Amino acid sequence: MNSGAIYKRTNSGAGSSENEIAPGDLKQSVCLAVEAEIQVEVSEYELTDDEYLDVADRCWSKFYSCCVQYLQTGTAALGMFWLPATNCMAVVKKTGFSLLRQMDTLEALYLKQNNDTSETCGYLMKALKELEDTPEISTRFEAALDSKNSIEKVALNEIESVSSLEEDLKNLIDMLQLAINDCEKGDCDENIFTSDLGVSAVITTLQQLTDIRFDLCKKLVLLIEVSSSDELKARWAETVVDLCKRFWTLKWVCQAQFSPGEGNINMLFNSHTPALFLHRFLITHQLLTYSDLLSSAAAVSEAVWLESTCKVVAEFLLNTQQYLLLQQLAHHVPHSSWNLILAQAFLEMGEPHKAYDLAANETEDYFKVIQMFERHDLPHYVIDLAKNATETIEVDPDSPDLATLHSVLFLHHLKLGHWESAYHSMETNPEVTRRVDCLGQLITELVSTRNIKTLLEFPYCAARVMYEHGLRSENTRAQCQCYGACLNALQLVSSENAWIVKPSSDREDEIEVLELKDIRREYELSKARCLLKDCSPDSLPAEVVLRCVSEGFYKMALQLCHLFRLGYEQPLEALATACITIANHDKPWDWLLQNEISDLVVGDASAGAVAWRLLEHLLFQYEEEGLTTLHQVVASKIMSHSAFLPHWLEASYKKRNPGELIRLYMRYGNLQEAIALSELLLKATLGVGKEHFNLKNSLLSTAPGLWLPLNTIDCLISELHHQPSMSNEAKDLTKATDKFLETASRISKDKIAAVYTH
Repeated sequence: MNSGAIYKRTNSGAGSSENEIAPGDLKQSVCLAVEAEIQVEVSEYELTDDEYLDVADRCWSKFYSCCVQYLQTGTAALGMFWLPATNCMAVVKKTGFSLLRQMDTLEALYLKQNNDTSETCGYLMKALKELEDTPEISTRFEAALDSKNSIEKVALNEIESVSSLEEDLKNLIDMLQLAINDCEKGDCDENIFTSDLGVSAVITTLQQLTDIRFDLCKKLVLLIEVSSSDELKARWAETVVDLCKRFWTLKWVCQAQFSPGEGNINMLFNSHTPALFLHRFLITHQLLTYSDLLSSAAAVSEAVWLESTCKVVAEFLLNTQQYLLLQQLAHHVPHSSWNLILAQAFLEMGEPHKAYDLAANETEDYFKVIQMFERHDLPHYVIDLAKNATETIEVDPDSPDLATLHSVLFLHHLKLGHWESAYHSMETNPEVTRRVDCLGQLITELVSTRNIKTLLEFPYCAARVMYEHGLRSENTRAQCQCYGACLNALQLVSSENAWIVKPSSDREDEIEVLELKDIRREYELSKARCLLKDCSPDSLPAEVVLRCVSEGFYKMALQLCHLFRLGYEQPLEALATACITIANHDKPWDWLLQNEISDLVVGDASAGAVAWRLLEHLLFQYEEEGLTTLHQVVASKIMSHSAFLPHWLEASYKKRNPGELIRLYMRYGNLQEAIALSELLLKATLGVGKEHFNLKNSLLSTAPGLWLPLNTIDCLISELHHQPSMSNEAKDLTKATDKFLETASRISKDKIAAVYTH
């Protein structure tokens, strides 16, 4: 069995002692001890520089001699025993023990003293051994690999001519690849190599296998580059270079150590654990499920090199705060699948620009990337990332992520004081509720930071937008809400600015400016449409008034007539008819409640009383001062139904136009009422009850003249003469008229006389 010592252990611990000293501290202690020895020898004499150097050289030689003797004594074999579970031999020594394992095929072929050229790759291996690999060549190779430069140029500079060995090259490359990719798995019943000692043995084995393969790859690169066969170069050069890079990476992994001073490391590992990063990774991840060292070492190499499994290694380094090691690992192995892990490391190291370069193209995990930069308080980078993500998903306007990204942009622009950009992000957000929330935050922030001027400089287009929305709406309720919002928005600004331009098509040349009163008309009209069943949003005001009257909304109908300058006659006539016929209604309170009668109900008033009060209220509200147009309409409608005029209507009519009321009485055959009114009017002119007719003075010589409807009274007297049953009333009215005329004649003469006297 070909074997080699792969592990050495002291009696006091697994790879280190409890009092293990760091290499730097150990070096300092050794220097102090040797320096003390030198001072002892030179303290009693004055020596020249050369003599002092001789003494120092002697002391250091003595120290080296002691170290060699200690090593020779401690490493002497005392015995050995077989470990069947691991297929290894253990050599017991004074200071510990070593494990002897079986060499793999490539190791045996490479370390064999005399290669038989008839063996597989024997001729090629013999030729490779003949190449002298000096320390200078190795240094230049490793420097080129570490800096990712071309190692082919190094090979051409070092080799001038070597014999072509094409026939065995393929077999050797296959052996190199098989050692890493196609290892045979052993039994997994026991976790033999999961302890500190087992992990150290696996790492040492991997390092030994890697060293030999890396050395072979370097020499293969030399041979291929100087080969005269272009076909050989085209076929194998890239493969060999890739293998060389892989083994160089594995060498680095086996030697990389944790950075000192990480707080969480002391929590995860005790002081006995070696500082190799690979050792700590294997301790915490159960990857060593093989029963032999070679298979375990091959499995570790795959876990480190393959991109899919290397992500686990990267996450381990990130969680243990080994950010420099993580960056070095990314330098050596493919890392496209764990760019975000590397980006986090750059953020922790204070290099956000590098993190941004890596994370900017992560279109699938943009929210995760954004949150990563938010945790490090980097709003500028968050804005750039959110913009990139927005541009990516804008092809799908229905994406729910679009609103969230606009909110992210808004919040970080707001945080940086980018007011205009924050407003734009809010305005372009497709989700209404988010726009409302963002607007509230923007206003609050501007007010709290006293940026009132900036707040006032923003475009106030809410009224225009809501009006246009209502104009285009096909739903009466939505239309009403939009017009109401438009009104509220305009009422927040000064009266000089409370206007909008009415939306119109491009073909229209005229521009219509809408003020508050115009929009209020539209709002009231839309509100009326909402009250009516199946009313179209495009219904004209006259149509809506007609519908309101037919459905009992008299108050609303009169309001629309007032706003749109329509006649009040139709709603008042309908209301008067409803008052007269209210006794015939099954549910009279239903239509009364539709007209907001809360301020008209007094005590336990009946429905009829409330209806007449409503008519009185609306008639006086819309009748202009000094006119009787609406009084005439209502009175005519009431008398056409052979009903008596309410007292309040007659009293009001008498004050406004008693002559017209007398004519109405006559038109509808109410002669008794006409006679009574005429007699009262004649008496009022003589000073009896003039306040009931709103007369400022009675018939006096010192007072202004009076107007009296004498023609109407004469017509009434004439009508009475044609009514035999009313001859007495005719005589009384004639007598009262004659008395008025006599008095008027006398007063007129007195006035004329007074004029001539003066």
